[in-house]
Amino acid sequence: MLVHLVGDYQQVGGHGELVDEPGEIGPALDRAFVAKPKEWHIVSHGLNIKRYPICYATHRSIDAALDLVARHNLTPGDVERIHVSTGKTQLLMLRNARPQTGLEAKFSMQFAMAAALIARNVGLREVTDEFLIFENRGRPDVLEQIMGPSIVPEQAE
Repeated sequence: MLVHLVGDYQQVGGHGELVDEPGEIGPALDRAFVAKPKEWHIVSHGLNIKRYPICYATHRSIDAALDLVARHNLTPGDVERIHVSTGKTQLLMLRNARPQTGLEAKFSMQFAMAAALIARNVGLREVTDEFLIFENRGRPDVLEQIMGPSIVPEQAE
């Protein structure tokens, strides 16, 4: 079977050599594809590491919650309600209102807010099955805190 690709890499904005000469039809199938050298994105833009080991859609809310907890020395008993506004797309990602595992907790705004308030941290220790099981058995207020935050979509995006 003979396969031909029409066009050349200059016209379609490719980064490799698809044809022998511009305007020629089809790649040279008798040799390996060779990508043109390019600079790695990390060199020009730097390294970016997530601050929390949880869905990025929660990060701004976690920052705000941790700031309020530290600034006012809040405990779970001091907080009656948590209200978070976020985008509709973010709500689709944060689909676990009552996480039962560490993996589910990574996609839960409710968990993020509860961990920020109770543990004063949202780190690797908090997003584990052990943290959820220990905290839920030993402290019923954790489950209450997880259920407490109301998450609503922003009106304008």
